[in-house]
Amino acid sequence: MFLSVYKFDRRSAERDLIILDFESADKDWLNFVYSCRMGKPNHMDYDMVRGAVVDDTVYAAIQLFEMGLLDEEETLKRLKIQKLYDQILFHTNRSLDYCHFVRVIEL
Repeated sequence: MFLSVYKFDRRSAERDLIILDFESADKDWLNFVYSCRMGKPNHMDYDMVRGAVVDDTVYAAIQLFEMGLLDEEETLKRLKIQKLYDQILFHTNRSLDYCHFVRVIEL
């Protein structure tokens, strides 16, 4: 098994690209995730999107929100107690130009 390591030129990317950056799992993030999950992708206007991952621990609250069993406020309250991890979506080929291969590590 191998791990490829890349360096990301964040300064240049932030200067040159259109980036949607969610600092936290807030109302805007929740509505963004909900729209994507409902088949209305709203990330198409961005080169990159950064924000919290909807992993197994977060998914339960999101699913209850989607089903209408939790409102926005209660969903966000539940998310505040979760350990959230960030992810970055490199949506366009242009965004990948800011990633530079460094090395491969054999695991």
